[in-house]
Amino acid sequence: MKDSMVSFTKPLALAALALAPLTGLAGGYALIEVDAGGLGQAYAGSAAAATDASTIAHNPAGMTTLQGRHFSGGAIVGFPRVRFETGGRPPVVGPELHGGNAASPVGVPSLYYVDHLAHGARFGVALTVPAGARLEPGTGWTGRYYATESRIEAINVSPAIALPLGPHTSGGLALDLHYVRARMAKAIDFGTACRAFLAEGPCASRALFPRRSDGLVAAEGSDVALGYHLGIQHAVSEATRVGAQFRSKVTYRLSGDARFSGVPAMFTTDFPSSRIRADLTLPEVLTFSATHAFSSKLTLMADAAWTRWSRMDIFTIHFDRPPLTGPDVTVDNWKDTWRFALGFNHRLADHVLLRAGVAYDQDPIRPGRRTPALPDAARRTLSLGINYRLAPLRSVDIGYAHVTLQTASVDLQSPGQGSLIGHYRSRMDLLGVQYNLAF
Repeated sequence: MKDSMVSFTKPLALAALALAPLTGLAGGYALIEVDAGGLGQAYAGSAAAATDASTIAHNPAGMTTLQGRHFSGGAIVGFPRVRFETGGRPPVVGPELHGGNAASPVGVPSLYYVDHLAHGARFGVALTVPAGARLEPGTGWTGRYYATESRIEAINVSPAIALPLGPHTSGGLALDLHYVRARMAKAIDFGTACRAFLAEGPCASRALFPRRSDGLVAAEGSDVALGYHLGIQHAVSEATRVGAQFRSKVTYRLSGDARFSGVPAMFTTDFPSSRIRADLTLPEVLTFSATHAFSSKLTLMADAAWTRWSRMDIFTIHFDRPPLTGPDVTVDNWKDTWRFALGFNHRLADHVLLRAGVAYDQDPIRPGRRTPALPDAARRTLSLGINYRLAPLRSVDIGYAHVTLQTASVDLQSPGQGSLIGHYRSRMDLLGVQYNLAF
């Protein structure tokens, strides 16, 4: 009788231990930090300004304004601070643990090259990082049953071409060949699972105690995918330029493995390691930009970008050898967002150009949908930068940005994963350096 009761209730108990969703890998992880010059002005005017080869990433049409050959290469290093502060009701089982900094420094490299073709056409190629996120709160914090690690890393190679469409207008097109790798890990509370269908004594005899008998699941997948971005630029006058760029969605069809570790003997057959499949989409982005030179020394820039984050609706992980919980399904139900930026350049001297900018990003996450995998929120950015001309055809860009995220609340409840109630306080400092060469 006891064995039959265990066999009946065991699937119900395990259903409460559903695999933590890879929500952070299907969230606000798109990167625009692809050049140090743009960083220094909060990427204001990104689709209208074309001062170096990095225009390939922001609007390939801008290549037609560059004379001769151009090379730009550099990197941006981010120093994030992501801290979770608990509050409200206590966890369902066991002591409450506080999370420290869940993030570590990350680097984003970039390389660009532009060459001229016949009849005013231009060809270019870029190596950039279009998407990325990394959070590693570890196995000792109160939300470890929701996430101990979430990471996405992507690299993009973009061949591009630009053509003059008229005396004051140009168009450009670039293909985007992405390689992406994603990883997610979380702890599993096997002590609580045992108590769900056995008495305290039998669980203790197996050394299984709530919130003290943890296993771990790690899911990792990769893919190669193709997208594109295209743009147009128009010189309204000698002082004013406008531009627009559309970046297509890129769908990653991830495949890889899910591996379980620290699984007690009584659960071994219920959590087999398995091949996995999941679709992840980097959504469309539409950007409108303008620049206006008030004088030979002062230029104002503006930017408005729309991102279709509503594509982040339902995210499902399929297992070739599914656990008793079956496929992992997450309802994200994110919303489309706008990003607004305003910046200016000031020519301090012939060889020194100062930059500054501010930006605001709307929050793509609806109330009740925020998870520890990627606790994104509305962002405010303050940027400063300088372009220093080393020689007539050589220069260096240095950019800095301070990004502050709005305090983001989390209120999650799960019998198997406990309660996670509190809020995130996050910020990031970005420092970029880029070398530019014309020849």
